[in-house]
Amino acid sequence: MHNFLPRGLYYLLNSGKNSKLAYYAGAFVDVNLPHRLLAWRLQHELRKLKGRKDKDYISQRVNYYNRLTDDTPFDAEKFLKECVELQHQKITGQKVYYLDSFRYAKSFPLNKQWVLLPGDVVHVPDVRPLQNSSYNLSFLNIFCTFMV
Repeated sequence: MHNFLPRGLYYLLNSGKNSKLAYYAGAFVDVNLPHRLLAWRLQHELRKLKGRKDKDYISQRVNYYNRLTDDTPFDAEKFLKECVELQHQKITGQKVYYLDSFRYAKSFPLNKQWVLLPGDVVHVPDVRPLQNSSYNLSFLNIFCTFMV
């Protein structure tokens, strides 16, 4: 929205912050888009990646943060108690966490299960995220999910 307004007017209308109206409108559109359209958009982005000059660097960074192996410890019982299929995920009380995570998670098959952790995750595991032995840690800007 701010691309259409002069900078001074945008600042005056929004007190120098991002527009909540624009955020919520865009997020609710993404969350309510048909799954097939989002899956197509994901595939489109992955195809665009193939033509990038920095594709190897991006792959290296993704692999660095996602070092799970077949023998990664995982508490399946706890996960099964708490998980929900994406298609049955209800909006949480903290809408921003829900919208930020679900708008991307919905690109995956809707029968996948996850545990949405709304709110700030304040527990820091003993194993730090950037060491070789860090397992089951998937951090995006503000949410953690596990999918099977």
